[in-house]
Amino acid sequence: LKSKQIPSPSRRTCILTCLLALLPGTSGLAASEQALRFPDAVRLAPGGPRLARRGSGRFRFFFVPYYDCALYTLPELQDAQEVLAVDAPRRLIIDALRQITAFEFLWGLDQGLADNSTRAELKAVQRDLERVRAIVREAGGLERGMRGALDYLPGIGVRLLLNDRPQGPALGGKPLA
Repeated sequence: LKSKQIPSPSRRTCILTCLLALLPGTSGLAASEQALRFPDAVRLAPGGPRLARRGSGRFRFFFVPYYDCALYTLPELQDAQEVLAVDAPRRLIIDALRQITAFEFLWGLDQGLADNSTRAELKAVQRDLERVRAIVREAGGLERGMRGALDYLPGIGVRLLLNDRPQGPALGGKPLA
C-alpha cells in the first residue's frame, strides 16, 4: 500500500479557522468573551456589500488582555480556505483594551508575520509593511479604547483606519491582505 501525503494547512489558515470557529451566539463563551461588542455586520463603503461578523475573540499575552478583535467577510464565505482564496472585501477590527505601545504592537505584528508567512510572501509586501510600521510609530501605538481596522477592498488594497479615520492611502493588494 502506498501512503498518501496530505498537505498540512498553513498556520494562517489554522488561525483564521480558529477565529471563524468563535461564531457569535456560541453558548460556551465565557462571560468576558460575551462582553465583546461588535456589530453583526458592516459595510466598507456606502452601498458596498454587507460583510457579516464571522468570529470574534480576545487576545491575551501572559494572561493580560490586550485587545478584542472581530473578522468580517461576505456572508457566503464559510471557511478559512474560502476567505483566503477569494478576492473579496473583508475587515478586521481591533479594539484596544489597554495601552499598546508602538513597540508592543510592532513586535506582535512581526511575530505574527514570521509565524504565518513564507519568506517570499514577506518579501512581496515588505514596502507596504514599512509603511504600516511608520503609521504605527507616528500614532504612538494604540491607546486604551482606540479602534483599529484593516479593510481589504479588491482592486484598491488594504486601508488602515484608527478610530474610523483612514491613515494614508491604501496599501498593496491581496498579498498584503
